[in-house]
Amino acid sequence: RRGARGRGALDGVDPRGVATSSSSGEKKKRVGGVAVRATTRLSWSSGARSFAAAAHVDDGELPPHPIQTQRVSKLMSQRGMASRREAEALIDRGDVIVNGGEVATRGMKVAIDATIDIAGDSDGGANALLAKKVTVVLNKPPGYVSNLPSRGEREASELITPRNAMYHHSTGGGVVGGGADADAATRRKLEDVCRDARALNVCGRLDKDSRGLLVLTTDGVLARAIVGGNEIPKVYEVVVDAIATREQLAALNGPVALDGERLLPMRVETLEGTTLRFELRQGKKRQIRRLCEGLALRVLDLRRVRVGTCDVGDLPEGRWRLMSEAESASIRAAGLAAAGNDPNRGA
Repeated sequence: RRGARGRGALDGVDPRGVATSSSSGEKKKRVGGVAVRATTRLSWSSGARSFAAAAHVDDGELPPHPIQTQRVSKLMSQRGMASRREAEALIDRGDVIVNGGEVATRGMKVAIDATIDIAGDSDGGANALLAKKVTVVLNKPPGYVSNLPSRGEREASELITPRNAMYHHSTGGGVVGGGADADAATRRKLEDVCRDARALNVCGRLDKDSRGLLVLTTDGVLARAIVGGNEIPKVYEVVVDAIATREQLAALNGPVALDGERLLPMRVETLEGTTLRFELRQGKKRQIRRLCEGLALRVLDLRRVRVGTCDVGDLPEGRWRLMSEAESASIRAAGLAAAGNDPNRGA
């Protein structure tokens, strides 16, 4: 059994009676003394997976590499088509088509280079499901918890109201005006977001006493890019109670650990006076505060100003806006590029 597995036995093929021979370091499969190429045909019936193996006599050619397969939902997530949860919902609806004709089923595996399409349907359900993706950028004030409030605490999502909405001019130029000043179509979109504010998921919490940029979204791909890896930098401006010395800055920029775990390197510099700039690609609970306290620096104010390419900019405190398409696309692309280099991402 171990030998068959070590030589790459095909799934669904009984390795008994299948031997391997080696010549000049090359491996060939033999059945009854004849060199063969073993292939696997995959077929699905009533949502169940079954395998059939066929052996073809070969003219001494080496067997081909086994085809790499992956679950359809995971491939869709890796390609940025939908989050895993969204992909499974689309599959359950029968809206996912593989290689131009086969309707995907939950748990179905296909070749990693398979063509996957989302079919449009008469009720528009698939498009409606994907169109519901929305991402909000909130400038959280201190005193609000990011999520999961205890009794008497205020949650950041309570600030997602029409009155607090800001919007962009289509020509750019930064955040302008409140939602009440927007055109009718923009106002309707902002109002829809407010009605479903509780459905927004926080991507990277801020402590109750911290402030600044907080991202909330229903886009699973974007959320995973922000919190599921170390590719998206987060930038903070931190005011401490004394001017950091050269030794303290060196310690913050050097190898650091919390709770026995080695942290990814940070970039820390003095902006002005007692204000420090931290750039992190990893976020542990109260990481900045704890590291500063360990160096006898007390944090007086902590403000997140950027996540990836998304900057809090001139967004007033307590107000929110929709993340722009350019910001969203940049963050998603960074996350997808990293996921493509890591086969375990999204598993």
